[in-house]
Amino acid sequence: MDQRRLAFYLFVVTVLAAGVFAGTADAKCGPNEYRNMYTLTDMNLKPSIPQKGMKYLVESVPHGHLPTTLQLDHWHEKELDDSNWADGSLPFGFNVQCEQQLASRWPGFLTSAETEWSTEDPSHVGHLFIRDTIFVPPAIKSTIDAASTLRFQYLIDGDLLDVKLNGVSQLKSPRVYDGCSSMGKFRYVTLDKNLIIGGDQGNVLAIHAVGKPQQRYLNYRVQVIVCESECSECVS
Repeated sequence: MDQRRLAFYLFVVTVLAAGVFAGTADAKCGPNEYRNMYTLTDMNLKPSIPQKGMKYLVESVPHGHLPTTLQLDHWHEKELDDSNWADGSLPFGFNVQCEQQLASRWPGFLTSAETEWSTEDPSHVGHLFIRDTIFVPPAIKSTIDAASTLRFQYLIDGDLLDVKLNGVSQLKSPRVYDGCSSMGKFRYVTLDKNLIIGGDQGNVLAIHAVGKPQQRYLNYRVQVIVCESECSECVS
């Protein structure tokens, strides 16, 4: 095993089996290569890569009103001082009514909300803003550079309005989901791997979602798909 691949295994927390995932519209590998998938941020476990942590805030606003956070043009930028934002951990949720369904469909995954996505007034809209700072060691950066695909994979009951990587939007248009059926499969957004910064500068993954009054849920991970000569945990 070469040094780059060995370093990757040391840092990446978990490798996920192919049968779990829905949708593989990624670049194809060569005729004698396999598409192996690795997880940088995992739904259940804290990554072994030292991380700054996840910051979030929830704005409760009446229908038709914009949250004040959106008036901060730089809420998603790396330079923003988010020290007054709360510390959070995945998944985010409120009144999750289909935990058993999720646990049955995705055995071993954490489906109960770790961070409450609630509003001060039940009739208000709950805007969720997340700033997830991810540090990528140089060895992992080299692997990402050589990867076929970098992607943001998620489960949600609510509206995914924006996903930004280091200040650049990765979502072409809002994605609207409603009810437990919307969480029946993983969905993903392809990320621009060229935006990833290696070393101690960190990368900010900024997410904006809006929850429904009756139930709210968001869980995600960042994945790297690499073309390799051996199938360790490959996807079709």
